[in-house]
Amino acid sequence: MENQTDCERQPKDIIKKPLKIDTEKIIQKLKILKHMQYLPYEEIITNSFKISKLLKSQQEIEKRGKYLSISNDQSEIQQNLNQEYKYSIESENFEQKNIIQQLENKVQQLERETKNLREETALKTEVFQNELSQRFTDSKSMPFTRITIPRLVQQYFYVQDQDILVQCEKDEPIPLLKLYNIEKRMLANNIYSNSVGQSFSNFSVFGDKLIWCTENSTEIEIWTFKQPPEPLKRIGIIPAHTDTITYLQLISSNIILSSSQKGIIKMWKIDSQQLIKSFRFNSNITYSQVLKYRVITNLNQNNNSEEYYQIIAGFSDGSIKILEFSLIQKDQQKIFKYDVIYEININQQNLKDAGVDCISVAYHKDKKVITDNKISLDSITIAASITSEPNNIYIVVPEKKKTFNIMEFTKKIYRNSSNKKQFTLTEDYLIAGSFDGQIFVWEVKNLLHPLRANSPSITLKLSSHTLSAVPILMAVYDQSKDILVTGDEQGNVLKWENFIQNVDKK
Repeated sequence: MENQTDCERQPKDIIKKPLKIDTEKIIQKLKILKHMQYLPYEEIITNSFKISKLLKSQQEIEKRGKYLSISNDQSEIQQNLNQEYKYSIESENFEQKNIIQQLENKVQQLERETKNLREETALKTEVFQNELSQRFTDSKSMPFTRITIPRLVQQYFYVQDQDILVQCEKDEPIPLLKLYNIEKRMLANNIYSNSVGQSFSNFSVFGDKLIWCTENSTEIEIWTFKQPPEPLKRIGIIPAHTDTITYLQLISSNIILSSSQKGIIKMWKIDSQQLIKSFRFNSNITYSQVLKYRVITNLNQNNNSEEYYQIIAGFSDGSIKILEFSLIQKDQQKIFKYDVIYEININQQNLKDAGVDCISVAYHKDKKVITDNKISLDSITIAASITSEPNNIYIVVPEKKKTFNIMEFTKKIYRNSSNKKQFTLTEDYLIAGSFDGQIFVWEVKNLLHPLRANSPSITLKLSSHTLSAVPILMAVYDQSKDILVTGDEQGNVLKWENFIQNVDKK
């Protein structure tokens, strides 16, 4: 062994350590690129395959080199093979370095583009905030206050008690929620979503809490709602369902109600992010809302209290179910009890896949009747629509157990990106926006008989919502203050003061 020739020692001398590749780092970056949807799926697969192939080839060459170090019968052939091995190692390493460098350059480029996009958005926000104060018009001189948002809008959500407008813009590469304080005439806050390429589908605000989810999402984002200039802060994410969330609602500062397509309604506690209660139905849920009230018994002893809830849920078969349940606080224990107290099928023609796409509930406080510590159904009225009837809205009067087709719209009512209609029901009025900028108002306070398709509507004095005919995405009416807030697709938001007083009844 001491008299080994140079040729015999060459394989061990030539064999170099393979290029160390941080595969975990590469895979992590590939996942980031895939999540951000900047890098095509095929390119990710191709690059991953190349790296795997190179590593496998490198291992085979190493085995081949070890075999050559053992074989020393033919020195000339061995030299040639060793040279081939050396060249292969260098070639493979060079190719791997190129691929890694390309991936590094791609990641750096995407990071620069994302940074520029955020800086551009921040700059536009600052410019718009300055423009916004100049675009407001004094409501005393005109019947409405106008806000113009210089971007195409996908969806609005108006928080009546805080006079906050939540707006989601169209075609944003990074989904963005903007919160406007209408009273202070300023942009309040922004929220970016990590779900690149998806739009927001549900929002709800209660006190200093804001919750939302994106389309096809199974998770609920929870944020604290601070006044500007304090930024919003995410306080948690709840993996609420295993299928798509169809509706979210904050029914208190610490309780969330959520529903999913597979017929499941759940209640969650925010502070502990724990499930309080779930309800399962046989049909898929398409829309839901909840009403809440409290009844205190044994008031003198002050030891029992009961919170009642009514969930009004729409289903894919065109039916509506009203579920009443209560949370009893007795002897420091919480007990649930619930019943489906009302069910009605507004899809009278039993059309396939004609589900309830929107529900609006009016709560009549002056008609509140308490019987056996429960509020009777004659204190609410329900307006609902189904997907098979694009121009119809139905009024549901629970105590009479009937459904009335109140109207055939002369203009098609607007549908959002989820194909759901947008309308608002109050104790006395039903309000909806159309595709061509019109606002329709129907008087529904005297439901003594079924209203017909030709029932008269109230039309606005102004002939159009804007100078151009664009879809009305939002129409929210506060009857107690006689204020209507409307928003169209081009970003024009109108706040109508003394709304009913400024319309003509025809």
